[in-house]
Amino acid sequence: MAKRKKAQPWDAVFDRIRVSRNPAWVCVPLATETDLYAIESQLESRLPQSYREFMKRFGPGELMSWIQLDQFSPSITGFLDVVGHTSDCRKYVEEAGNRFPNAGWFQQLVYFASSGGGDWYCWDPSAQVPPGYECPYLCLRHGHEHNPVAAGNTFWEFVTWADADVRSWRYSEPDESPPNGIEFCPSYLRDKEKPRALDVHLWLACNNHTARDLALSIRDHGRTDAFPILADALQEAGCTNADLLDSCRTGDPDIDGAWVLRVLLRDA
Repeated sequence: MAKRKKAQPWDAVFDRIRVSRNPAWVCVPLATETDLYAIESQLESRLPQSYREFMKRFGPGELMSWIQLDQFSPSITGFLDVVGHTSDCRKYVEEAGNRFPNAGWFQQLVYFASSGGGDWYCWDPSAQVPPGYECPYLCLRHGHEHNPVAAGNTFWEFVTWADADVRSWRYSEPDESPPNGIEFCPSYLRDKEKPRALDVHLWLACNNHTARDLALSIRDHGRTDAFPILADALQEAGCTNADLLDSCRTGDPDIDGAWVLRVLLRDA
């Protein structure tokens, strides 16, 4: 009998997160233990446990279309990474002079996110906290960085705080209907490579239309469990398009699968 996974305090919050992304996007990969250990080594500080779990489950991206959670390492996407963001903020504080009356403390913080309004989000790895807490999380409002706003004592509490904070001003009108769940969009890496129409035609016709019939069965009868079989059929027909095959084998059937069917079937 399989051992039941022990529930974690962050599960209830993470289960409320609704991931939304363009099916034609390739997103930044989820964090691995190697990625996270590399950040810890460069920061010379342990990462909070629920932050680690979030990054392994969701990766970097945008909360509530407002708060951008940094990536793990510098990339071509233009988004900040945790180590670089922290270094830049600490340097800025050092050069800002008396704008930060407690500059020494600000230079100990780890900066992991920013908002569309220029706010900074950070945690204090040096704080002494009671058991069950990770560390204090803070919001430094743009122009008011000297007056930090408390934003939880664990990363999952920060996610809850961030959701409530954005809702407090975005959905302030009586006739506005806020979305259910906590919105999250993974960081964009690039667009998927779309195969040529002629290649698709040949793949679908190969082996007595095996790939075409599978794609139609998935679309018309909801057989999303057949996407890996469809990938095998496409590969046997000569398909080498990695984005198409990966979307079938490891993608989300409701997101990546929708892109696959649109590419293969078009107007069929």
